[in-house]
Amino acid sequence: MTERRLTFLARCALLGCLISVISSTAARAQFTPGTLVVSVIGDSDMTVGTTAVPITLREFTQAGVATGTNVTLPTVDAGSNYAIAGSVTSTTFGFLRRSDDQRYLTMAGVNAAAGATGFGFSTSTYPNRVIAWVDSAGTFDTFTRFAGNRTTPRSVVSTNGTDLWWSSDAGSNIGGVNSVTLGSTTKGTRIVNNQTALFITRNLGIFGGQLYASSNVALPTSPAEG
Repeated sequence: MTERRLTFLARCALLGCLISVISSTAARAQFTPGTLVVSVIGDSDMTVGTTAVPITLREFTQAGVATGTNVTLPTVDAGSNYAIAGSVTSTTFGFLRRSDDQRYLTMAGVNAAAGATGFGFSTSTYPNRVIAWVDSAGTFDTFTRFAGNRTTPRSVVSTNGTDLWWSSDAGSNIGGVNSVTLGSTTKGTRIVNNQTALFITRNLGIFGGQLYASSNVALPTSPAEG
């Protein structure tokens, strides 16, 4: 496998990198009920580096055959929507999630134009984070933007497409799990603080009305820590 192939990164829509099944009854649905949708970071022609790359949602049948339905998220700021980009060198962001009411897909990225150089989650050059909201018709909103300097956004979950929870690493003392609403211009209310190496949040999920978060928990190394 070549380096170019390795830069073709896909993130899946269910906890544990499973792929989400879209189940919408919208008559004009762009995504077909019963198919699979994955988020693709960059493309197979891009090489590893510090350039911001676009994010595309691609639809597949359950047999893994591409249907040809693709939704590319904004690559430049336009109107009320902000550009949202990712990095082919990061393996800890871009988790695509389906809302608890099964009507929307959500994920997070960085507010940067595709092709922007000197890009990276840990750099202060691109301090804002963006949440993308996509419905079954392929309509998207990326107007939820807030300062998240030096954070790597992991995932975003929602109950209804309006109430959102996003997770990230510790960067700039705003990491952990935060609660926001669609269209918010602030990071929201922090409900889990991961300002410790013992708890860094990863993927989020909602099951039975309860919010869950995975993390890389450091195990105790001495009896005192246990």
